[in-house]
Amino acid sequence: MLAYLSAFCFFIAAISTGDCYSVAGPFGGKNDSLGPHIVICTLPPECYHEVEVCEHKGVSYRVGQTFMDDCNECSCEGNNVVRCTKKICLTTDTGCAYNNKIYKIGESYMKDCNTCICEATNAAICTGIFCIFD
Repeated sequence: MLAYLSAFCFFIAAISTGDCYSVAGPFGGKNDSLGPHIVICTLPPECYHEVEVCEHKGVSYRVGQTFMDDCNECSCEGNNVVRCTKKICLTTDTGCAYNNKIYKIGESYMKDCNTCICEATNAAICTGIFCIFD
């Protein structure tokens, strides 16, 4: 769970509880409307809201929030449950991607009437033949 405060609650706490104190310090430039001090107030307990989150690969997401994991869309369902689509993500870390297939470095393939070879840079070099299609 993650706690957060609404701006409204902070404003209400500042004007109603009286449990505030001033802190001096350099909190802005010479155009800072707050001046050299800020006011910190104690908030009443009803101003804290518990927010349910899911954790996925070290990142926290709120319930209902959607996010991408590689090429898959994921959503935080609650109770730390994350649901993701199960697409196969083509990556070019170990080869070249063409026509929904990964080719290994050094492997050749046909692209129309041209022959392509996957280079060590994960990019393909292709012949430059002009193709005539019937």
